[in-house]
Amino acid sequence: MALLEYMSCKLIFHLFIRSQLRYCLAHKTPNSGAEVNRIAKEEAEKVNMADSLIFQTEKQLTEYGDKLPADKKTIIENGLKDLKEAHAAKDLARIDSAMNALNAAWQEASQDLYNTTQGAGEPAADAGNPNPSGDSNTQDATYEEVK
Repeated sequence: MALLEYMSCKLIFHLFIRSQLRYCLAHKTPNSGAEVNRIAKEEAEKVNMADSLIFQTEKQLTEYGDKLPADKKTIIENGLKDLKEAHAAKDLARIDSAMNALNAAWQEASQDLYNTTQGAGEPAADAGNPNPSGDSNTQDATYEEVK
């Protein structure tokens, strides 16, 4: 009985390998080990980059979400949703386009956020004045440097 199971497993494995070779030849997929490894590495790197961008976006939305304009926040949330869907499907073309769209949305939102903070934080007129109280009775002290 064990010999029969072994032979059937060997036959199934042999048929599987043969079908994979036929598929590779018919669809012109890479059949060298180095090419397969390169493609798998690129896919893993792209999926990891998408995963990292999803994490960063969620973190930044919780941190800066209330400071972003509503229209920019909506665009970012939609881009994040698209990227999550592409990431779950492991669709590399959709991951690329979703990452580019999300990065572009973040750039626009960051620029708006920067412009808002620059407008609110304008320096005072006497920022270069070392004596902000206006007291002109101050004197420079003499000191000696000890070595």
